[in-house]
Amino acid sequence: MFGTANVYGSQHYISVVEDKGEVDALVCTEWPLVVEAKAISFTDSGRRGAPRRVDTKVKEILGKALDQTDRALTYVLDEGSRSFAPNEGGKNVELLTAKISGGTAIIVTFERTDPLAFGGLDVAGNAKRPTWVVSLTDLLMVADILSSPAEFHHYARVRAGMIASTVTAAAEADLLGAYLSDRLRITNRANAEDSTRVLIGYSSEELNDFYTQRELGFERRKPRTDLPQEVTDALANTLKHPGWAECVDAVMSAEPSVWKKWKRFRRRHRRGGTFGLNDTVALVALPDGEPSLVCKDASIRLIIPASR
Repeated sequence: MFGTANVYGSQHYISVVEDKGEVDALVCTEWPLVVEAKAISFTDSGRRGAPRRVDTKVKEILGKALDQTDRALTYVLDEGSRSFAPNEGGKNVELLTAKISGGTAIIVTFERTDPLAFGGLDVAGNAKRPTWVVSLTDLLMVADILSSPAEFHHYARVRAGMIASTVTAAAEADLLGAYLSDRLRITNRANAEDSTRVLIGYSSEELNDFYTQRELGFERRKPRTDLPQEVTDALANTLKHPGWAECVDAVMSAEPSVWKKWKRFRRRHRRGGTFGLNDTVALVALPDGEPSLVCKDASIRLIIPASR
């Protein structure tokens, strides 16, 4: 999805504050994703919900992973470091760009732990940064549905941001279904208003139907965000450009009606033109050239050449 040149497994570093550290995977964009995987499984008592067993496993699965991702993001965001080594004691290589606007932690569990994914961070009690906890099977589902870097990256940041939200759900599929519908805007309202708990109900009917039909061998349209292909392609080619994450936010937050206007705009401006998404971000249609992202004077311009 992000390309082999932008994803690195098992990276090591030496932090000024925390000494040696390691992450399982690093996704190198203008807003990097730090990924930590845990493969601890539950015993029968844990599956029955025995309090002491659950508490122990939460600390093992989430506590250690949270410490690792927090150290890595501290190394990048607070210490300003950009270099990692493929093995302990190896030569450092600068993997990240000089200008970075943020960072997000993703903890992947091999065990399905939906209750822990949505409530475990509160139990662990040491989540210092936005963190998305997700099982491997759910991660594969999200990557299958949100197959462009911009879509997946935005969803990961929204999910990680729910650490400070009062919104929860019974399953990742319900959150993904709600995201396809309205980008989980309820999380913004819940954060801004009060401490009332919000439970997102069953929202995965379209996803369940798609995967059921596909397993049975029937053709079925994959649920998707319906963003224009040329826009997601341009964002996929500008991952490390300054302003990328903010541009992604503007694109992913746009109402469906905006993209109908964009299609009409492109038909009427075949020689080029500028289409504003908000006060800061605009799409620039050009008849030829290469995709690029221009961030200047508090404005961001995503250059989108005509489809070839």
